Amino acid sequence: MIGCGNMGTAIIGGMVKSGAVAANDVFVYDIARDKAEKNAKDFGIVLKSNIKETIEASDYVIVAVKPLDVEAMVAEHKSILDKQDKVVISIAAGLKAAVYRKHLAQALIVRAMPNTPMLAGEGATGLYFDGKFSAGQKDNVMKIFSSCGIAEEVAKEEHLDIVTGLSGSGPAYVYIFISAMVDAAVREGLPRDKAKKLASQTVLGAAKMTKEALAEGVHPEELKDRVMSPGGTTAAGLYALERGSFRADIMDAVRAAAQRSRELGG
Repeated sequence: MIGCGNMGTAIIGGMVKSGAVAANDVFVYDIARDKAEKNAKDFGIVLKSNIKETIEASDYVIVAVKPLDVEAMVAEHKSILDKQDKVVISIAAGLKAAVYRKHLAQALIVRAMPNTPMLAGEGATGLYFDGKFSAGQKDNVMKIFSSCGIAEEVAKEEHLDIVTGLSGSGPAYVYIFISAMVDAAVREGLPRDKAKKLASQTVLGAAKMTKEALAEGVHPEELKDRVMSPGGTTAAGLYALERGSFRADIMDAVRAAAQRSRELGG
């Protein structure tokens, strides 16, 4: 692990706590040594003194540095990164595999698009594999990201832009939805602290039910129908949402974020 900011730390914690990777098989380096030392202490992983040591000790190299610093780091260490058995995993948003391929002809490259709920162990990560991976190598990468949520492979690199608009930016859509529900409840007279708890738990519970239903082939629309009775309160609320183009607004948000991701990626 090169770089251990919030996302890097979440991945390390997920790997180690789930047992996906043994702590003594995880090597970490960060230019901010205090961050690396904290991760080493908290998770029992191995602290390295520089990037070169970290890469040489690792079969899977997770690049978790700032996007602007990635290419320079890869170019500087290409002699030890560009190996047929080296898997380079990038979590830098917007950096296409071609940026890595300019310097790495042989290494196997993975682009990962995680999201911030990974910090709570409930992330959603899209993965694109560039190169000829063995089944075991792919499985190991999937295990790393599944250890702190779910991981889904996409067949085309451009699909990561859609993943960015959906699950990458998606938590922000949910947060503003929760915030709006809280404000509405306060407007109606409910104390804010109680509104916050009820709104967040409502979203959490609905998400859990949706996930379980999807596993059984049940569409979210059917769950919605189960809540809505003829002439009832839910029907009135849903009518207000539909009248305000709620669905279209969400679709536009996903599309706008995906398009911005395309623009940033060149």
